[in-house]
Amino acid sequence: MSATGQLSGSFGNVPLISENLVIEVSDGVTPPLERSFPLTMIAVNDPPEASTPIENIIANPAANATTLDITASFSDPDLIDTLMYSLSANSNPAIFSHLMVGATDGRLSMEFAPYQSGSSEVTLRATDLEGLFAEQTFTVTLPDLPIPTFAQNGEVTLNRQTGLFEQKITVTNSAARAIGGFTLTTTLPNDVFKLYNVDGNTLTHGIPLEAGASVEFTLEYFSGTSRTAPDPEIALALI
Repeated sequence: MSATGQLSGSFGNVPLISENLVIEVSDGVTPPLERSFPLTMIAVNDPPEASTPIENIIANPAANATTLDITASFSDPDLIDTLMYSLSANSNPAIFSHLMVGATDGRLSMEFAPYQSGSSEVTLRATDLEGLFAEQTFTVTLPDLPIPTFAQNGEVTLNRQTGLFEQKITVTNSAARAIGGFTLTTTLPNDVFKLYNVDGNTLTHGIPLEAGASVEFTLEYFSGTSRTAPDPEIALALI
């Protein structure tokens, strides 16, 4: 208390203070006079804060599962408060097979869906005991899968028993994770040749192909007018 009678002070970061305050007044001559009164201080709850930014995540080529401790990314001015963590938003759930955060330990875990690629804006929330919260948003990216490669096994030859020209090729998944399948489209000069028993010169292989695995095809070409081996252009695309 100052000489002018102004009382001031500071209190620790605690939710409740209940004390008996004693004030003594003296003129330096007569015995001091004391007065006491109860003092109760109730702290005002402060909301949590987003402290350290959560960095964007880019999955590795194999799309391995990822875990992250997010507790250091949030704080609360009320030292005795407890934070609970939750997933607030996920803009592209299709790239995940599993995405969750531990309510009490703040452990974020994610597993990626097979055959997918893309990005998602993920928002995490930290909530205090009175329901106030802070959020952080970051980007998770599942990189594009590369197009499979192919190799021609020998020349295009005429099968004299069937009258069809045959081309043997091997398609290989060069990605570090599985693909869900692919299409193979041939472009033939002047539309003289057609892929035999294939509609529109596009072959669809809808069977998943594991990382590094290969599949072999014998493409058969038919022409009603030409007996010269075709020289097709081949293009692959993911499905």
